[in-house]
Amino acid sequence: PNVITPNGDGINDQWVLPNSYSNKPEVNVIIYHASGEELISVNDYKNDWPDASMAFPKQNMVFYYAIKDANKVLKQGTITVIR
Repeated sequence: PNVITPNGDGINDQWVLPNSYSNKPEVNVIIYHASGEELISVNDYKNDWPDASMAFPKQNMVFYYAIKDANKVLKQGTITVIR
């Protein structure tokens, strides 16, 4: 799902990717702020974004992501955070 609600209820609290993209050392996951600033870039993504310390100052925020391997972009799109 590309909508998350990090409110601590255990449902859609984190952005979870399918196994074909997560926990793979050769796959790079990059998340950007709407402004284009890179927020995270990690290989071997563990389905752990956002962490509990991350604050979302606005009600509904949109982030962009790209999932890449060494040769190409595998998937890209948006993530909406509803709080």
